Amino acid sequence: MPSEIAWPFAIDKNGAIARVSDDVSIARKYIVSAVGTHLTERVMRPLYGSETMYYVFDPSDDSMTGLLEAEIRRAVAELVPEVSLTEVTPLGGSVDGVLLTQIAFVLNRTGEQADVVATVHTAVRTDGVVVEETV
Repeated sequence: MPSEIAWPFAIDKNGAIARVSDDVSIARKYIVSAVGTHLTERVMRPLYGSETMYYVFDPSDDSMTGLLEAEIRRAVAELVPEVSLTEVTPLGGSVDGVLLTQIAFVLNRTGEQADVVATVHTAVRTDGVVVEETV
């Protein structure tokens, strides 16, 4: 079974870069990366990512929830073909630039079900320019 660098990045007990080899952990890492990366953020892959940052300061209503869910589904379908999403649930709306979303998925290869909570933090100046962001 292949292994990948653990997310979040860590050092193992031997002082080496921590790695994970289970499919669910790898899929979670891919989903959080796809949802938390903004389009054009990666210079060599400008079409990688999603536009979730645009919903962080929107009012928490049904239309925002629907748009957010559609954007997450689009990004994961395009960028993480190893999984199928079963549910996308915003958790409590956006508060002070923090947006929590629970994403339930099924691994296509094994049928195993899992979920991940994606957190997007964004600080925006009054003119709308993003000055700091982390996932």
